[in-house]
Formats: sequence, structure tokens, C-alpha cells
Amino acid sequence: MSVASQAILIGSFVNEIVARIQLEAFDYLDAPIARVGAANGISPQAESLERAFLPSAADIYQAAVSLL
Repeated sequence: MSVASQAILIGSFVNEIVARIQLEAFDYLDAPIARVGAANGISPQAESLERAFLPSAADIYQAAVSLL
């Protein structure tokens, strides 16, 4: 299972979702939950830099593959 968001992972809502899943369904999970999010830092305003900052489809795919 993986959770993806455009927010940075530190202090984000993604962490709350993962924590709740771990709390409620830990016994049913076969692997840890992967988290995919933006790079830690302040979101850039330039579109070219934003593409590097935000997670891409490839990042989400790599997180899913790493769980196999």
C-alpha cells in the first residue's frame, strides 16, 4: 500500500493517514506503507522547478515497486 500527496511529508496529512492505517489495520498489512510526497522545503514558484519539487508518476510507481 502506498499513499501519495503533493504536500511535503514532514508534518503533512499523509502522515496522519499512514498512522491511522497502521493503528487500525497493522495485523492485516503484508508490507509497510510507502509514503510519496514533495521534497522537503518551500514550494518553488517557477514551473520548471516545481516539476522537480513535486512527486511524479514515476515516483509513485517506484514506491509501489519497492513494496513488491
